[in-house]
Amino acid sequence: MLTRLLTTISLVLAGPAWSYDTAMAESYAKLFAPVKGAGAGKALHLIKPDAFLNQEIDWLYDGPQDTT
Repeated sequence: MLTRLLTTISLVLAGPAWSYDTAMAESYAKLFAPVKGAGAGKALHLIKPDAFLNQEIDWLYDGPQDTT
């Protein structure tokens, strides 16, 4: 009985994860179409994990900074 209950709960919770929105996927494909190759990280404004962690830690101590 417990197994059946846990299976039912897991299916109810995982249901939304199985949905796929084709229109949203196409919009993301258009959004990221210009980003290709070795320059993808820079084009997406990605930073290295260490820099991200340092930025977050600084924010915790100093508060949010105005970057405009």
